[in-house]
Amino acid sequence: MKNIKRKVKSARGKIDGKLPPQAIELEEAVLGALMLDNEALSDTIDILKPEYFYRMEHQKIFDAIIVLFNESKPVDILTVIEQLKKMGALENIGGAFYITELTNSVSSSANTEYHARIIVEKFIQRSLIQISSNIIKDSFDETIDVFDLLSKAEQDLFSVTEGS
Repeated sequence: MKNIKRKVKSARGKIDGKLPPQAIELEEAVLGALMLDNEALSDTIDILKPEYFYRMEHQKIFDAIIVLFNESKPVDILTVIEQLKKMGALENIGGAFYITELTNSVSSSANTEYHARIIVEKFIQRSLIQISSNIIKDSFDETIDVFDLLSKAEQDLFSVTEGS
């Protein structure tokens, strides 16, 4: 799917001149597989959360899939497109064409669960980078109590562990 032109930029920018950890191709493959294979959807729905996706467009598509799944409605290209219309998000993610392209590139949904776990790992890496950056910034601030800083760092790290 590298040849698809992106209408919306990535969810996050560069950090210190480097792109944050991401797996865009896997995000595309997973979303496409979820719309094509109910078994892949059942295996993966509990692993992922919308915020785990790097691209905002993918977060919105996964939101639509979750809504349909939670309402026990079928999840396929057409229902996801309709749900995105209801959410007012279809044009922001690239339109129906982008949804179709996601499914067209899926050759197999056999490894969807494994791919989903890689997406989670990339999210954890991004979270650790953000937490570490905040710790460094706050450590230079002499007005912040060091024990409060330590406690906050511990809570932030625990939230990443608990959330994944």
